[in-house]
Amino acid sequence: MKFYSYRDYKKLITDLVAQMPKKGRGQYRKMADSLRVNTTVISQIFRGSRELSPEQALQVSDFFGFDSNQERFFLVLVSKQRAGTKELQGYYEA
Repeated sequence: MKFYSYRDYKKLITDLVAQMPKKGRGQYRKMADSLRVNTTVISQIFRGSRELSPEQALQVSDFFGFDSNQERFFLVLVSKQRAGTKELQGYYEA
């Protein structure tokens, strides 16, 4: 898995979970418990149009044990996805 080649944090997380033992079975539930949210919220985020908040993104980073560079990259991906204008998305892409 080429962590820094991703441009979509949802794809990054779904691929990461899929590579876990048993194809990540139960990981979304554990993530929901870690974030103190319902599994429905996690499903809406990673399979729907809902986005992680910056605070949730930091918790997800901690959940997966990202190092400081991976964490920074992940938070930028989340910020880019949440950006309200093309200009701001371009800023985060750069």
